Amino acid sequence: MPRYLRRGFSVKHIQAILLVVLTLMSSGMVDAGIQSIRATAANQLSNKTIVKLPSGTPVALRLLDTVDSNQVSVGTTVNFQVLSDVKIDDVVLVKAGTMGQAQVIKADKNGMIGQAGEVMISDFYTTSVDGGRVPLMATLSQEGKDKMVLSLVGTIICLFPIFIKGGKAIIPAGTQKTVYTAGEVSVKI
Repeated sequence: MPRYLRRGFSVKHIQAILLVVLTLMSSGMVDAGIQSIRATAANQLSNKTIVKLPSGTPVALRLLDTVDSNQVSVGTTVNFQVLSDVKIDDVVLVKAGTMGQAQVIKADKNGMIGQAGEVMISDFYTTSVDGGRVPLMATLSQEGKDKMVLSLVGTIICLFPIFIKGGKAIIPAGTQKTVYTAGEVSVKI
């Protein structure tokens, strides 16, 4: 015996339920119900509150990549992570742990005659809780040790010091910096 009949449903009950379901489906009421649910969900999504993230808001970050003047070139992407929540009136607009990126804008290798290497990164950005782009104002740079004077003095005495290389510039992974939002950003929450 089928389970529904054991629970007190008769074949007539099942036929009546099927008739009601078929009637509702043919009358379009089920489609109207589904459309109503979709409209309600869309309305709730469009009614999200917009909070402004002001220009100049501090954002603490940590570099995830080592940037070495001898191994990167202009345009290389550098990854970082936001260290703490960015909040406005206790509302989180950028979550701690959010990834971000910056670009190498200057990469000079260390060279002969004691020339120091130099590296500079800028064009930082991360994302807000709604997935929007948050541009950040920052420049992070490092210059290697300049050994030009030592090389030139050595060259006067002997020719070999001309081959003394300057120090390369390195910004190590784990470097922490506070940067600032580059403009006002609207965030839907």
